[in-house]
Amino acid sequence: EEEEEEDGVDESRFSNALQRLPQPWGAEPILKVCAGTDTSLVLLVNGDLWVAGDNCFGQLGLGQQKKKRVRAFTRVNGLLPSSGRNGKVRDVAAAHTHIVLLLEDGTVWKTSDGQFVQEDLGVLVF
Repeated sequence: EEEEEEDGVDESRFSNALQRLPQPWGAEPILKVCAGTDTSLVLLVNGDLWVAGDNCFGQLGLGQQKKKRVRAFTRVNGLLPSSGRNGKVRDVAAAHTHIVLLLEDGTVWKTSDGQFVQEDLGVLVF
């Protein structure tokens, strides 16, 4: 019989042990891994972005694929379609309800209702 806390949460489904996650990107080298609130992001050296976790605000940037939860890592296809570009991601950060991307061209983008939109920061030079 499974134990439950007073709040009704089934504690048996949580584990303190590290678990290896499936890596659908294969042997591609990873540049960065980061996490927001119940959101995980993997940025590959080639600029591909893979996301998993809570998507109730569209924060994963998967367009119209708004699902409450994306359980398996999913590649974000066609980044920034509203801009007409498919820019290479140089860096990424995650927050509670959005993701922020820095592209190679120095522009900064964030998720908004399932899509990436440009922040009004101009071009950042690094």
